[in-house]
Amino acid sequence: MPFFEEVGERVSRLGSAAARGAKNMNETVRLKGKISEEKSRINSMFQQIGKIYYENGGGSDPQADELTAGIDRSKEIITACAEQLRKLRGRACCPSCGGEVKDTMPFCGLCGSPMAANTATNPAQPGKNGINCPQCGVFMVPDKVFCTKCGKKLQPEKEPEGEKAENSMPETI
Repeated sequence: MPFFEEVGERVSRLGSAAARGAKNMNETVRLKGKISEEKSRINSMFQQIGKIYYENGGGSDPQADELTAGIDRSKEIITACAEQLRKLRGRACCPSCGGEVKDTMPFCGLCGSPMAANTATNPAQPGKNGINCPQCGVFMVPDKVFCTKCGKKLQPEKEPEGEKAENSMPETI
């Protein structure tokens, strides 16, 4: 009987994981729909502002001010929904450059700035496309400029020796 209990527990865990995944997918779709709805609302308000501005010959108008406030509210909703989406995807926004970074990384891989209280590491992965940080050895994908563990600036790939020799030949005058 222990065998069947173990199988039952595994099936139950898999079902729970699938349910969590479906819930995250549903929340992602809901948030993306809300963002799209708010962007449409903003575009509609911009059109109304333009019409009012045109019909009144420019200047300040209470209706335009109300629509401007509506646009500001919609932009706040979009920002909040985008932040929730980032959290669902396990991402954070770099406070320095605004780049999207895994929420477990201690440093931004784009600008090297420290991320607030992130302490995860990414072990070396030989054979995969990328490089290992020369300072701490953590594996980095090729597009990163700074190590996400120690913050060291990563060096660009060195030129092959044949090309380097051609480029370093002195010019004749």
